[in-house]
Amino acid sequence: MKWPSFKKEDYIPQKRGTLLVTALFSLVAAATFVVGMHVVRTKWFYSGTWEENYFEGLSVIDGLWLALLFVAFFFASIVILGLIKFLLLQFPVRKKEGNSTLVFCLAWLGIFICWVPYFLVNYPGALYADSIVIMKQGIGILSLSSHHPIAYVGLVNFFLQLGKVFFDSYIMGIAFYTVFQMVFMSAVFAYCLSWMSRHRIPLIVIVVFGIFIALLSIFPLHAVSMWKDGLYAVFVLRFSLLLFDIVESRGKALSKPAMLVQLFLWGSAIALIRSNGIYVMACVWLVLFLMYVWRNWRIIIPVFASVLAVWLVIGPLSTLLEVRTEPVESCGIPLQQVAAVVVYDGEMTPDEQEFLDTLLPLEEYKEEYIPCSVDGIKWAKNFNEDFFNENQAEFMQLWAQLGKANPGIYASAYIMESYEYWSFADLKRNITYNGVNDKYDAPDLGIIETNLLEVWFGEAVGNFFAFRFLHFQEGAMSWMVLFAGLVLFVARHERWAPAQDVRFGKHGILRALPAPFSNAWWIVLLPTVANWLTVLISSPFAALPRYILPAYFLLPVLIVLPWLICAGEDEETAAQAS
Repeated sequence: MKWPSFKKEDYIPQKRGTLLVTALFSLVAAATFVVGMHVVRTKWFYSGTWEENYFEGLSVIDGLWLALLFVAFFFASIVILGLIKFLLLQFPVRKKEGNSTLVFCLAWLGIFICWVPYFLVNYPGALYADSIVIMKQGIGILSLSSHHPIAYVGLVNFFLQLGKVFFDSYIMGIAFYTVFQMVFMSAVFAYCLSWMSRHRIPLIVIVVFGIFIALLSIFPLHAVSMWKDGLYAVFVLRFSLLLFDIVESRGKALSKPAMLVQLFLWGSAIALIRSNGIYVMACVWLVLFLMYVWRNWRIIIPVFASVLAVWLVIGPLSTLLEVRTEPVESCGIPLQQVAAVVVYDGEMTPDEQEFLDTLLPLEEYKEEYIPCSVDGIKWAKNFNEDFFNENQAEFMQLWAQLGKANPGIYASAYIMESYEYWSFADLKRNITYNGVNDKYDAPDLGIIETNLLEVWFGEAVGNFFAFRFLHFQEGAMSWMVLFAGLVLFVARHERWAPAQDVRFGKHGILRALPAPFSNAWWIVLLPTVANWLTVLISSPFAALPRYILPAYFLLPVLIVLPWLICAGEDEETAAQAS
């Protein structure tokens, strides 16, 4: 038996570049933690007033905290990186691929069956305020709006009409939709597990992940909810696996028509199912184009086709269907910041006061303002949305002017609105058992949610599958994704993994950069990170896991990512030697 070496130089990163990037990562993490420590939240974020929830500001002692946390995060990162290298050496991937077809079938069946009780508890599906609006838009009771993408409204309405035609019941239509969503999402997760098997991840690890997905309630509860977030998150997961396959093949996979079709379908689905999906895919398509058009011109096909398809839906089709635009939905942060200037008595000129008073009477700002959510302002009874829509350019000009005069208030407003997504200083929520309580019925449509397990077997059984789930706090989960990016950098820089460099052409813009910075593995994380960045810009609600759900769904892949990118090292070395 060969005992492993315990020399620290065999596992601890040694190169200066690795240590420098790890130090930078640790410094930023420490800074976000220190800032988050000064967020005071005495009431629930969606109801706490500006006097109950607020940012108390930094102090001199925070410099010491920053230094201590930087040291702690730096050494913790080095230790974790060393542990990953140790595990890579001691527990390598299998030598042969697993039976991916068998894994897919068993995983699909097992996951779906384990999710069925959550469907029965929330029959015909878990509904929310957005769900009711989407259904009424599909039926025609409410007009279509850009707040809910018409592709998703159309999908829901398709199943509603099935239920109405065959059973004269919208309840059956919702049940059809929920079952479809469960089948689809469980199939994507099953594919993810079979994909791991094809990449030689040990069977025991795949089984653990399968149990994790089947039983950890954050997965089934989003599968039975009429929210677009579950479908959107599995679209991102599936697209991320495609990106891995492209990088692994050094772009050769782009020569396969099946790959081009899949890129088009999954990419278009991401862009059409959620409003921020358009911006996510704009970022991904641009990067993919720049990275691979020099190697394989075929990348133009799915990029162009997807852009055209999305334009046709959000352009001509939306115009034909008279979709009402809601610009206020994309201006959450600016609106919150200008409102904070009024609430905290910031500097304003008479003209600026007059504009804001027309938008919402000045005396009502302090009554309506919620530091952790812009909903208080934009949904205020007297908020003049028509005025906002007609004066968007003037509003953005006002926002810029007030920002120059009130930078501290702007910073505090942004921190309160978004900090749960970028700081993990809220230790009570880092690992939390949470849920959503704003579930709705629609009696006017004949839709009443029923706990069938409670009806059939009693209250004790019915409450066993309550709508609560264990999850990492949003900021902590986001930093896990970023740490995975650090692992990718270190693996390349320390030569744990084979080179997958992309130089953007023979004379591309990255030719002058060190190889680790042109490493292509990082684009596997790009859709998830891009989604996180859109949340940091818009921050619609502080804070719910569903807004960064792709990060949670990608977690099994993040865990095995070092093994996935290092799996071909032996073959690479052998090929170079020959």
